Amino acid sequence: MPDFLTGFLYMLMIVFILLAAYLTSRWFAMRQNDIMQGKYIKIVDRVMLSKDKSIVIIQVGEKVFLMSENAQGFSELTALAQTDLIPIKSQGAQNMSFQAVLNKYLGLQLPTQSEPIDKTLTTLSDLKNRAANQLNQMMHKHKGKEHSDDEQK
Repeated sequence: MPDFLTGFLYMLMIVFILLAAYLTSRWFAMRQNDIMQGKYIKIVDRVMLSKDKSIVIIQVGEKVFLMSENAQGFSELTALAQTDLIPIKSQGAQNMSFQAVLNKYLGLQLPTQSEPIDKTLTTLSDLKNRAANQLNQMMHKHKGKEHSDDEQK
């Protein structure tokens, strides 16, 4: 019985240490967030253009600026009016689930409430067969291009 109690105490200490590490890291993250946010300056948005280049919208009080950032530093592109800041709605694949993107790529229809489900793929084997057929068609098209390229040479 004492071995069980000792083991339980060790497990309890490990849980306590993990909990303390989690709470400490959360506290540091919130403290860092407070330090990073200024009282008068706010980064509204940032878009990365490449590894070391980005475009940043910065708000200072009531004024808004469009800035470029690169390895050499920041430069102001233009001042913006508050009315210029209109959120852009994401379109396309960014809002789609993986299944929706896959179905779109394979040319499958998603069921709507008015359509019966049997018009769409209902099993994993159907999806596998459809994907294999698509891959075979793509390979045949690619082989056809290689043969026509060889004939032209």
